[in-house]
Amino acid sequence: MHPLIYKTTLEMERSPAWLSPGTTLDLTPLPDGAVAAFARRAARWPFRGEKRVRIGTLRAGAAEFTRPLLHAGARLRVRIVALVPAHLTPDGAARVAISVWGDARIAMSGPDES
Repeated sequence: MHPLIYKTTLEMERSPAWLSPGTTLDLTPLPDGAVAAFARRAARWPFRGEKRVRIGTLRAGAAEFTRPLLHAGARLRVRIVALVPAHLTPDGAARVAISVWGDARIAMSGPDES
């Protein structure tokens, strides 16, 4: 795996208190062309698996880059690399930056050619 996007910020919709650097995210393309970011959280009850919580969307440039990879089924590793909680920002909005890692050969050649 190689870094495809070293660091990009999310347009935040919600910022649960349990988010932390290193939290695994899943990216899902939306019908309107955006790419949503979902954080995984362990269920409160035993044997219930994980719950996916939508926390925001990728900015336009990052969404344009990742959308074709997601449609092609490329395996991407997405993690939170920087987090500033809402209570520490002047405008009260959380700041979350993520990194996206994957197979660089697929990203350079395009998903249609792999």
